[in-house]
Amino acid sequence: LGNTDASRTHYSTALTLARSTRTPDIVGMASLNLAVLLMKTGQYDDAEARLTEALQGFQTVRNEPHRLAALYNLADLAREQKDQKRAADLYGDAAVVAASVSQADVEIGARAGQGLAFFALDRREDALACLRTAEVLLSRRPDWWMCDRRQSPNQRRQRRRTAVERRPRRACGPCTQKPTGRSPATAASRSNAMPTRTIVPSSKRRPMSVTPWGTRRGGLNVGSGWFGSGAQSLRA
Repeated sequence: LGNTDASRTHYSTALTLARSTRTPDIVGMASLNLAVLLMKTGQYDDAEARLTEALQGFQTVRNEPHRLAALYNLADLAREQKDQKRAADLYGDAAVVAASVSQADVEIGARAGQGLAFFALDRREDALACLRTAEVLLSRRPDWWMCDRRQSPNQRRQRRRTAVERRPRRACGPCTQKPTGRSPATAASRSNAMPTRTIVPSSKRRPMSVTPWGTRRGGLNVGSGWFGSGAQSLRA
């Protein structure tokens, strides 16, 4: 509901209870969510402590997807603090973990963030290598509308037509209509049945609210929280 103070209080209470009951998975989730709130209010030192605690908790229970979230947010935090070297290392670690748990979306964001950190360090070759890796990963996601912006209108229409034609069709039982459009019961008169037409989505249709990778405001839903693209936060 946007009540940051109340959320911080509740997460802190949950963290205290989780520590007292020695439940590292709950410690990790409470710490991770609390860290995101602390980052939003600029309390970076406290946020780093909570993210480190979350990382340790998820390592204890071997929860790789949530450990990935902690790594990604630590990389984001390092970049916010202008520690580009540490940010590049952490984004690289996050990309490796993302690949191991088949989180391609997060891997793309991590490589993009790593590339931005390398660019800030004037390591242009490394930055370009990250860009090429991200482009390869994006090419494997033809379902993303942002992937076709470099294609011509004819290429986009053909790709979408192919996607529509490949969709499995629901079986409706044996067909009772002749190829000529006449019903077998009324061979001499024309049936009212009309052949179906393939509907191709318009190339002008786009999602109402989309923020591309590499920005600080976009987000990808994961659980009840969100990953950012290139540099953003995730809540468990």
